[in-house]
Amino acid sequence: MQNALIQQECARIAYLEAMGVACFVSRKDLPGAAPSRRVQVAIAPVAEPQTKTAGAQAKRTAPPLTPPTAPPTAATPERASPRQPRKAPPLTPPLAPPTAASRAARQPPPQAAEPQAATEAPADACPPFAVALWRMGGWLWLEETLPGAPLEEEHKRLLRAIAFALGWGDLAVDPQRIDWPLPGVANIGQDLNTARDYLSNKFLSELERDAPKGAVLLGEFKDPWFDRGWFKECRIIQTVSAREMLRRPQLKRQAWTDLRGLRD
Repeated sequence: MQNALIQQECARIAYLEAMGVACFVSRKDLPGAAPSRRVQVAIAPVAEPQTKTAGAQAKRTAPPLTPPTAPPTAATPERASPRQPRKAPPLTPPLAPPTAASRAARQPPPQAAEPQAATEAPADACPPFAVALWRMGGWLWLEETLPGAPLEEEHKRLLRAIAFALGWGDLAVDPQRIDWPLPGVANIGQDLNTARDYLSNKFLSELERDAPKGAVLLGEFKDPWFDRGWFKECRIIQTVSAREMLRRPQLKRQAWTDLRGLRD
């Protein structure tokens, strides 16, 4: 059995040397490795396996083997190289105390102040709004509209159709617009209280002029600039706006239900 192992090891070494791979033997056991079993191997030439050629069989012999160096019986400790003395770092002269010029150079440049807005809106500024105001059938009509957008002809035709359906004939409806902020007026405040005071004077003057039967509100009128208390002395009827009826024609049925009580 041992002879077979020796022959196998010799063949392995011969193959490695033929390929140019050097074989080394450790002189001592490495830390943590399994202990090696030292075997004295007698090197003998081993014939390589024969290969058949077209005419005959050629025999190749392995190159002569050199016996491996026998491991030493005991590892000789290596002398530690003498420790070189550490050199002290070169001395640098102490830094001079900072001067006023050096302090100014290290300070970041002052940042320019952000420009403030020319005109800042007050905290209680009233948002823009628009109201259309007209009389029809003895009633005072109000409708919320879009600020800065005039009423289209289709909008006016729908208001005339409402008047005709209520039995008031073919009336020429030309609403008066109230836009806020007031166009071309810059000498009054733009706050909410100023807007409410302006609308209060406008609506109360309309109610006192011809004493209408009541007020018809087309739209929600939920914004804080509107006060239903302005019309507490008259009847109020509220329904969807004509602008919403143009966008959603199915709302016309609801508007007719709310307004048909105005017929004479």
